[in-house]
Amino acid sequence: MSELFVFGDESGVFDKVHENVFAFGGLILLSDTERQNAIRRYSAMERILAPEYQRGSFVPELKAYRLKPKHRANLLGTMSPYARYGIVMQLQKMRDSEFCDPETRQRYLDFAYKVGLKRCFSFLDKQGLIKAEDITRVSVFFDEHTTKTNGIRNLRDAMYAEFKNGTYNRKIERHFPGVFPNLEELIVKYRNSERDYLIRASDIIANQVRWHFKTGKYDSFSQKLMSVVFPSVEFCGGSWYKKWGR
Repeated sequence: MSELFVFGDESGVFDKVHENVFAFGGLILLSDTERQNAIRRYSAMERILAPEYQRGSFVPELKAYRLKPKHRANLLGTMSPYARYGIVMQLQKMRDSEFCDPETRQRYLDFAYKVGLKRCFSFLDKQGLIKAEDITRVSVFFDEHTTKTNGIRNLRDAMYAEFKNGTYNRKIERHFPGVFPNLEELIVKYRNSERDYLIRASDIIANQVRWHFKTGKYDSFSQKLMSVVFPSVEFCGGSWYKKWGR
């Protein structure tokens, strides 16, 4: 059995009136060994930085909004050996109907996240970093503050169908095939970032994806990760994997 581990978080508010960019960001780890190594790398850097934020005996959670820019860069850098992703939504280019009520907003967010991950999985397969036909299990872990409206079951079922069988678009009468034909199990779990190093790493990635896009610096940053931009569904694989000889 081959398993992938996905970690993710979001940055911004999905609100077209007050915002123009919303982003997901995180990691796709290609084995349990890689997952354990990523935890060790990230926790080691946090231990180095923690004294900078300690107040008495209390050390706050090292989230992106709390960190100095150079420390965000330090933590982001620890994850550079691994497959990182960013999923960007250009809110001002989206239809007003996508924001009409909480369930509709969540349905679009779930759609963007599953399609974004699917594009990343396909890229990893094409580059020979994974063998799609060998993947039988995918575990997705997300920051628990994002549990809203439709709930965990709908997202898990939608991801499983998308990744294994694909979807059929009736409007254009076209089938978009799945990516993992032998997928047996897909797990979606929400994690408290206070107790999960890789959820905190995903918080940093999502924050930096959104910041670079908002400030017009995303072209160069997107080379450091796999990137999907909505509503055009533009994909950029970046060049990160070439640097590490994968």
